[in-house]
Parts: sequence; C-alpha cells; structure tokens
Amino acid sequence: MGGGHWSYRGPIYSGGLGIKNTSWTENGGLQFAPDAGLATQYEQIYVAKQINSGYDVPDQYGCGHGW
Repeated sequence: MGGGHWSYRGPIYSGGLGIKNTSWTENGGLQFAPDAGLATQYEQIYVAKQINSGYDVPDQYGCGHGW
C-alpha cells in the first residue's frame, strides 16, 4: 500500500494514506483526480476525512472503516 508515498498508484489502494480506489470514487475524489495517487497530499487528506467521517481513525496502513 501507499505507506506515505503520496504518488503511489496501486490496483486496490493508492496515495500516501492507502485509500481504496473505490472509496476514493465513492467519496468525491474524482473532483480532484482519477485516484489518490494522482491527487495532492491536501486533496488526499480532504477525501480521507470524508471517508472517515463518523468513524475511528484507521491504522497507518489504511486498514479498517473503508479506507
């Protein structure tokens, strides 16, 4: 997964926070880029907050609660 590499692009997870590509799409990420790996650090954090709204913070690998 991303592991802090903000430009990481993978088949399931992308970006520095390891956001699921499907979660990226479902939570408004397409307004910024096709996947998190092509978005800025700020944009990734913004979408992650949308995903995480109402949930506990997931671990550093993006596991849990839809990241």
